[in-house]
Amino acid sequence: MKNRIRTMAAVAALCAMSLSAFAADFSDVKDDAWYAECVDYVTDNGLFDAQDDGNFAPESEMTRGMLVTAIGRLEGVEDEEKKNVFLDIPQSAVCRTYANWAAENGIVDGYDGAHFGPYDSLTREQMAKVFYNYLKYKKANTKVQSVMDYVDADKVSDWAVNAVSYCSEQGLIEGNEKHEFVPQGTLTRAEAAQVVYKLAKNFVKEKTESITGTVMDINDYGHATTDILVKEFVSAGFTTGDFIQVHCGDVVFIAPYATAYNDVDNDSNVILSVVDNTHISVAINMGNASDTYGIKEGDTLTFTMYEKGGYDAELELRSSYIYTNQRSDYPSDEAFANFREITAGDIKEGRLYRSSTPLKSDIGRDEYAAKLIEAAGIKTAINLSDADMESVKSEENYEGSYYSKIAIYPSRINLDVTSDSFKTNAAAALRNMILAEKPILIHCQQGKERTGLMAAMIEALCGASYEEIIDDYMLSYENYYSIEHGGDQWQHIAEGNIVPSLLKITGAKTSAELEKVDLRATVRAYMMDKLGMMETELDALYDVLCK
Repeated sequence: MKNRIRTMAAVAALCAMSLSAFAADFSDVKDDAWYAECVDYVTDNGLFDAQDDGNFAPESEMTRGMLVTAIGRLEGVEDEEKKNVFLDIPQSAVCRTYANWAAENGIVDGYDGAHFGPYDSLTREQMAKVFYNYLKYKKANTKVQSVMDYVDADKVSDWAVNAVSYCSEQGLIEGNEKHEFVPQGTLTRAEAAQVVYKLAKNFVKEKTESITGTVMDINDYGHATTDILVKEFVSAGFTTGDFIQVHCGDVVFIAPYATAYNDVDNDSNVILSVVDNTHISVAINMGNASDTYGIKEGDTLTFTMYEKGGYDAELELRSSYIYTNQRSDYPSDEAFANFREITAGDIKEGRLYRSSTPLKSDIGRDEYAAKLIEAAGIKTAINLSDADMESVKSEENYEGSYYSKIAIYPSRINLDVTSDSFKTNAAAALRNMILAEKPILIHCQQGKERTGLMAAMIEALCGASYEEIIDDYMLSYENYYSIEHGGDQWQHIAEGNIVPSLLKITGAKTSAELEKVDLRATVRAYMMDKLGMMETELDALYDVLCK
């Protein structure tokens, strides 16, 4: 059962270690113990020392000194005769060099700048913070995807919230069977060995393995979902921010492993786990990966490393702050439901609204959106996420809802404005608005991408300026991700998402050119030439919204 593989970093540290650091058949570690493999790994690789009696002492509490020693050895830090940073660590202490190194690199803080507490027990939230800081030091993408939902989340110290959220998401430190994190609880050496084992195996790899899977689903937008679990993908050495080469038969393409569709520009490849939140998928943002690369169900996809961390800087700029489905994390019901009235250009008050879905409960916003559309007196819904009324009526929340009592026009659109599907369904949605009873609501799932694209076209038709259109589109990102209006990240997302679609619609070549284009005229021409709408229809739509 012994694992004799050593990381390069650990080998460098082994030279200065006593024989007791090597794994042995510890009498207090049974072969069938849940932590046995982890203990073998951390001792075989010289990351943990045995205790004085030659046992591992799995139930003993992990100390702060032991933890920095393990991480320092994993990193390959060599013993140096340097002055102690901390007054309470003896010159002869094993952890001295590693504590100095950890402090100098922002991985561990002392209590008051002068004391470390090397023999103090380590709490779970402290350990999360240390690993979080270490991975930041390693330039890993430490972006947090969601707020932790442990039942005792309110007991996590403010300074540890991001660290606990990140370590939980990555599976480094997880809660108990009661879904508690127990932030102030201490860790045993066995528990700590498990976490260090996961860190070494999944985050600090010398070499990334290739991984192969089978396409088990192609969704309506052409995103190809494989049977590769996210944990398997991470275990193979891939982390968000990596550029990865994808092989499908004779077809080869490059894509970054990212966290959301809008982490890449329109028409760009991306590898994600968000399609079903469980498996790895290949997609094209606002495009169709299946059609573009000929990917079909049953095909084999192989992923190999192209450039480790090559997309990190771009991902850092694009990545959102914490996005959650908890109402308490938002300033208002309107921001949470992404609900607002559209009055850009000549559009009159009380005519047009947009929001996330008032129907589907997947993202927890439906009840808030439903209340807001009822309060606004919405009479018609242009539903951009459902294909027909059968799918609308099949939703659990439909029967008896306010939404079920208004006129609903399902017209599911994709995000490729050059596709025949988009042209057909977008034209149908616009035509349905002409005879619709007002106020009119347009919505998709989050009310962000598809709704944003449709709103931009309507706003342009109604005389809105470039600034008005971009501001309304990006307000969804401000609502969901707390992105600063007009900041670098805000501009970057706009340039990567809505601007490319407007360039295709208008024929402009750059965003600078787009700002000078007569948007009303060019969008009107697009609707007539590409969507097949008549001039009289566009005049009628303008009258409905603006007169």
